[in-house]
Amino acid sequence: MAAEIKVNYAEVESGISKIKSSLHNMPAEAGPSIAGNVLDSVDRLNLLNLKLEQVLASYQNLLNQNLDTTSRSVAFMQDSDQRVARGIQTK
Repeated sequence: MAAEIKVNYAEVESGISKIKSSLHNMPAEAGPSIAGNVLDSVDRLNLLNLKLEQVLASYQNLLNQNLDTTSRSVAFMQDSDQRVARGIQTK
C-alpha cells in the first residue's frame, strides 16, 4: 500500500500570492479615534481601537512569516521531487 502525496505547485503558489495580496490590502487601522469627548466610554473605545490595531499588525506580521515559511517549504519539496526524479531517471 503506497501513500503518495501529489502537490500542484502552481496552485499552491497561486494561493500564497492571493493571500499575500489580500494581506497587503487589509486595513491596519481599526478606525478613527473619537477626539474632544470626555466620556469614559469614549476613552475605553479609543483604547480598544488601539489594541485592535496592534492585534491586526501582529496578525499581518505572523501571516507574512507563515507565508514565507510555506513558500520555502514548497520550494524545498519541489527541489526534492526534482532530485528524486533525476535519481530515478539515471537508474
